[in-house]
Amino acid sequence: MSRLSFLTIKLLLLSSVLVCVGVLVCANNRWEQRAVFVRPDGHYRLVVMRQRPLFFAMPGQAGDASGKMLIQDQNGKVLFRHALDMVQTVDAVEWGTCKVSVKLQGEWLLPD
Repeated sequence: MSRLSFLTIKLLLLSSVLVCVGVLVCANNRWEQRAVFVRPDGHYRLVVMRQRPLFFAMPGQAGDASGKMLIQDQNGKVLFRHALDMVQTVDAVEWGTCKVSVKLQGEWLLPD
């Protein structure tokens, strides 16, 4: 085999690997809505998003996914973002007149 063809094979192999890695990274960057908690007056909502698994999840692991929590106003503007290690930890949301409290996550003051 000549030196040129060996180099060509190496470049094709490297290119293939890079394309596969890029596809996997892009495929894993998909978010899906898991839960929505709306304040009774409808002015604010808390949206829990989870990152979809790359290929599959074993039974019972759907809530183990990492994710994020968004607090939005009634127009959909994101007021606060909060990273979540496990989306299943967001199950109790308490709305106040000027704050929202999420069990095990924290408390955020809402604008007037």
